[in-house]
This record gives sequence, C-alpha cells and structure tokens, in this order.
Amino acid sequence: MSSCVADASVVASWFLPDENNGEFAHLYKKTQEIEIHVPQTFYFEFCNAMLMAQTHGRLDLKTMSEILDLVWKLPIQIDYIEPLSMPSYYRAVVNSGLANHLTVYDASYLELSVRLGRIPLLTYDKPMLHAAKKLKIKTSL
Repeated sequence: MSSCVADASVVASWFLPDENNGEFAHLYKKTQEIEIHVPQTFYFEFCNAMLMAQTHGRLDLKTMSEILDLVWKLPIQIDYIEPLSMPSYYRAVVNSGLANHLTVYDASYLELSVRLGRIPLLTYDKPMLHAAKKLKIKTSL
C-alpha cells in the first residue's frame, strides 16, 4: 500500500466542481489503496475550504453538507501527537515554517511527511511544493 501526506487543497479538489481535474483527481477513487496521512488541523482546513466555496457561491449548502459527509468516511489517518511530545512537535513545525517560509498549518504537512520517512507530500500549494523539493520529498505518487 502506498502512503502519502495529502493537504486540504488536494482533498478539496476532489469535491469542488471547478477543481476536480487536477494532477491528483484520480486519487479519490484509490483512497482504499492509498494510506493518506494528515495533521490534526486538516479537518479545520478542509471545512474552511468548503465554507469559503459555499460563501463564494461555488457550492450550495446541501452539496457542502454532502461533501462533508463523504470526507468523514474517507480512510484518512489523522496524526496524533502525544501530549508529552507536543512541545517538541510544535517547535519542529515552527522551525520548519521559518526555514521554508510556510505558515504553521502548511509546515505541519511538511513536518509530517519528514517524520513519516519522507513519504510523498501531495499539495497544490506552490510554497509547500518548493519546500518539499528543497527537502527532496516526492510530490507525487
């Protein structure tokens, strides 16, 4: 089974009608075959993307609700940080953000990829792609 870290932009693209033809569109049908890892902030980011899409008229409320129901059912592995490890985890994320000019949210995906053995990091975010390439992390499966 392949493993990857996928950010909210990739998962959102599977459901947004005007974005579902990107490089990672085919992965939605393979979610049972791919182990997808995400940091704890993923669902906040994903829900925010859906909220913004609905607010800007890209989705109606019913469709947004249906999408959220589908996402809860995806076999996504949420990274859990033990409370005693949190200070060093957050320090690593902040340091990654500083070193790579990323937000803490984006740096959490990069840090997760590195910590899991530099598994591929899937994103449409250009600064994250640049940081991954700089760290020799694959950005495709």
